[in-house]
Amino acid sequence: MGYDENQAKKPFLQSPFYLFFMGLYQHWQTWHMRRKAHNDLQRMSAQQLRDIGLSCADIGNITRQRR
Repeated sequence: MGYDENQAKKPFLQSPFYLFFMGLYQHWQTWHMRRKAHNDLQRMSAQQLRDIGLSCADIGNITRQRR
């Protein structure tokens, strides 16, 4: 049995299962980063937010933006 005969017809990286789970992982990762940013901004005082050019009302809009 040669080397070529042992290889899978379709590499795992192109399988629908891999693509599905990578999509889920990327969605979770984006959600997690937005949640972390939201929490970090919520912890800042009004003065700190003003120093970086934001207000308390901007926090929700910033963390909900889509790509």
